[in-house]
Amino acid sequence: MEMIPVDPRHIVSRLLSGHGVETVPTGPHEALIVVEQAIGEGHVHLVDPLLPLLNSVEREIIRYRTSQLENNAAESQEYLAKALAISRSQEHRDHLLEARIRMEWGVLRASLGEFEQAGVDLKWSIERFSALSAGHRWHGLALLNMAAWHRNRGESGMALAM
Repeated sequence: MEMIPVDPRHIVSRLLSGHGVETVPTGPHEALIVVEQAIGEGHVHLVDPLLPLLNSVEREIIRYRTSQLENNAAESQEYLAKALAISRSQEHRDHLLEARIRMEWGVLRASLGEFEQAGVDLKWSIERFSALSAGHRWHGLALLNMAAWHRNRGESGMALAM
């Protein structure tokens, strides 16, 4: 039976209304998605209680996200590099998170003006997501990021094709 993803906004709302961390789904990467939702909504006070639900790769992704929101590009790169190394290690191998990290690298590199390498990272992540879990929310996000990359390069036709 396939697990249906839960809307992270609903989970954050439940956490804010006093429900405990047991409210967070235990499926793969669901806690990461909830933590990112909380950060995106400005509820950073929810991060610490949820950190124990995350694996080491996911914790580095959260550190990346926090430094990204603080516009600290150097620190963001450091956390992404750590997350990528951990996701590729034998002990913590996670192909889906590796694809997610490469997508984030693409976005970060585009923001730093490294447009060619950004395109390489975004394309790589799309291909990996397609092979692993086509239709996953991160796959859709990677497609949107790639479309934005094409649009920013003046390639409107390719952006629409994405």
